[in-house]
Amino acid sequence: MARNRLAILTLSMTLSGCFNVPLTSKGKLDSSGNAVSVTQAVSKSVGTDKEIATFDPDSKTDVHLTTPKVTGLAGASVVIAPGSLGIAVDLVVEQASDFGETSISGEMGLADDIQVSAASPGMIIRPTENVDLKKPLTLSMPLPAGIGFRLQGGSRYGIFYKYFDPTQQKLVTGLKIFDDVNVKMTFDEASGKDILSFEGYFGAYWAAILSREVKASEVPPPKPAEEPIINKAKVAVIQNSGVVKETEVVQKQAVPEIVWSRPSISFSVTTRMVTVSVKPPEGQKVEACKIDLFESVSAQKGISLESPLGTQVEYLITNTKDHALVARFRCTD
Repeated sequence: MARNRLAILTLSMTLSGCFNVPLTSKGKLDSSGNAVSVTQAVSKSVGTDKEIATFDPDSKTDVHLTTPKVTGLAGASVVIAPGSLGIAVDLVVEQASDFGETSISGEMGLADDIQVSAASPGMIIRPTENVDLKKPLTLSMPLPAGIGFRLQGGSRYGIFYKYFDPTQQKLVTGLKIFDDVNVKMTFDEASGKDILSFEGYFGAYWAAILSREVKASEVPPPKPAEEPIINKAKVAVIQNSGVVKETEVVQKQAVPEIVWSRPSISFSVTTRMVTVSVKPPEGQKVEACKIDLFESVSAQKGISLESPLGTQVEYLITNTKDHALVARFRCTD
């Protein structure tokens, strides 16, 4: 299977990925959802970013999975109903890449005045190998800040998701807004957070506060995902073809640290063309790249371009007003 590690860089800084193989805990759950033992995992993982549990297909009650002890995910939960899986399988709950490092906002095609004001850390739920999920999961995600309850003909609060649709058998991207029907809100006293509860499948989720109220009619239908699901260690864990085996995920996370050089940018006053390029590390082969252009570091929406020249792209500037330009390469090796 092809390796799908993303290298994300901006014009103002160089990001390097350190792919280590840390530790994880593995808990076996009984039919009541209570932990009966905690042992060292067979495979290693990223400290508190990842939890692994063995699901018993003969369970007669709901099973609650342990979620990562990540700042910003307190109050998150994953519940699997009886009969959801036909075989015993290890299930992974881990931190996803940050929302700002994904292209989900651009893929969705939301109106230009709908921006993401804040987003929680991402959470991934996945099996360690391909398995049919017969029933939806029940999930909860904390909002990134306390907001107080309100619903005024729309909602500023929602769940961005990228999951493997069991009906279409492919990854889809979408947004569920708080409507007190499909997405409900409660207050979690233990974490002091407002929690959004909803149903979903194996995939990645981010709770978000939007820049304005959004009506259901403004939310586009789910769309085919353009990229795989990436965990916090920048490794693909679910692709359009299905789940990446845990042994492959661990192997890719064991790749030594990769340091990219600083990208360069130039602007031609005569042609109004911007040229952005970056030099891959020595010995690093890149199969394909895309580049995202934003008018500020905090902007969630921008222009996404294919980079036929690999790590170099040219773009015609049509905006005649003074503005900044930030670029981000997304490459697969």
